[in-house]
Amino acid sequence: TQKTVVLGLLAAVVPLVSVLTCLVGPAFGMHPDWGPLLATSAAMALLAFDLGAVALLVGALGGGRGLSLGVASAVAGAAYLVSSLAPVVETVHRLRWLSPFQWSVGDAQLVDGVGGAQWLLLVTLGVVLVAGGAWAVRRREVYRPGGPCMPVAM
Repeated sequence: TQKTVVLGLLAAVVPLVSVLTCLVGPAFGMHPDWGPLLATSAAMALLAFDLGAVALLVGALGGGRGLSLGVASAVAGAAYLVSSLAPVVETVHRLRWLSPFQWSVGDAQLVDGVGGAQWLLLVTLGVVLVAGGAWAVRRREVYRPGGPCMPVAM
């Protein structure tokens, strides 16, 4: 749970910086549509949270730090590739709904905002990944010198 809170805080850094950067936009003649901008920034935070939750889940399943980061990076790369190739490759276009990048930024969210289904997908993915990680941690056993293996206390 502590790692989940930290992950949430870290996931909010880049979207927060992007919103703060847009605050100076009017000084340069830029006037963003704040509703879609804030919604897309929040969706980006959820995307970052979801990708971080992949690493937490892999680590909880027994993967080391390198494996956790590698799997999360591979998932992020594949999801980005699907989202970025979808407009130009018909076969990939049919699979675009599988990409969390598509849910957060790939469907003109800065113009139209983030839809309800996209929010639901981003939140559900994060909840499922964190719940899976919590389940995996509870199932792990920890060695105690001089004693039997004991389940991890939560």
